[in-house]
Amino acid sequence: MKITHFFLISFLLLTPSFIQAQVKPLPNGSCTLLGIRCPAVNQGNASQTISTEITRIINVVLSFVAIIAVIIIIYAGIKYIIARGDEKEVEEAKNIILYTIIGLIIIGLSAALVNFVTSVLR
Repeated sequence: MKITHFFLISFLLLTPSFIQAQVKPLPNGSCTLLGIRCPAVNQGNASQTISTEITRIINVVLSFVAIIAVIIIIYAGIKYIIARGDEKEVEEAKNIILYTIIGLIIIGLSAALVNFVTSVLR
C-alpha cells in the first residue's frame, strides 16, 4: 500500500504542466514571438490542434504510467528474489508481476485506441 501511495504522490508532483502560448500570425502569414521565428502556425482548423494536443497529452500520461509499471515489475522481481522460498512472499511477488503485465497490456491497448480514434476523427 505504501508503494501505491508513493507512486501516486510522485505522479501528481512530477507530472509536467502542458502550457502553450498562443501566437497570432502576421498579415503575411508568418509569426514571431519576441523576435524568434515560430516553427509553424495553424491558420485554420482549431479542432485539429485541440485533438492533436489531447492525443499528445494522453500519450505522455500513458508513457509515464508504463514507466511506473516497469518500475513495479522490477520491485516485484526484487521482492521475488528476497523471498527466499517463502511461499506467501513468492506468491505475492508473482501476483504483482502478473497484474502489472496485465496493466501494461491495457496501457498499450489504450494508446492504440486513442491514436486510432484521433486518426479517424481527423
